Amino acid sequence: MRSVLEKIWRAIPLKGMWIITVACLLIGEAYPFSNFPMFGNFSGKTWYVYLADERGKAIPALDFGVPTNGLKKAYDASMRRIKGTLPKKQKLSLEQERLAAEETLRYLIAQRQSRPSHLAALRLVRVDLRMQDGKMTEKTRTAGEVALR
Repeated sequence: MRSVLEKIWRAIPLKGMWIITVACLLIGEAYPFSNFPMFGNFSGKTWYVYLADERGKAIPALDFGVPTNGLKKAYDASMRRIKGTLPKKQKLSLEQERLAAEETLRYLIAQRQSRPSHLAALRLVRVDLRMQDGKMTEKTRTAGEVALR
């Protein structure tokens, strides 16, 4: 009996693929075994932020010890904290977004060991990207600013 099973096992091509297929069928739709792509449906809009000096010149976020994606996450967390105090479905006003931006900038300044002496102010610039009629539109605005001197 054992030799028959060994012959069958040797005759099966791509054994690893079959093992993984059976395992995935048994596990079902549980992360990380889902067959749905993580980024299968893109939104028509997004945004990002960056740091700038008082003249609007971009400054590397890493100068403040934070990667650019960490900067966006910190700003987003500040906005979510403020939004949590509002009634459901109410959007943040520009003033509330400015407060969140300034909170984020103060946090970055507090994290930095030494203040950059050449900067008079630090800005958080927000860029909104939107796909309209097959074209990408870009809207840039200063989300918030903090004086350093």
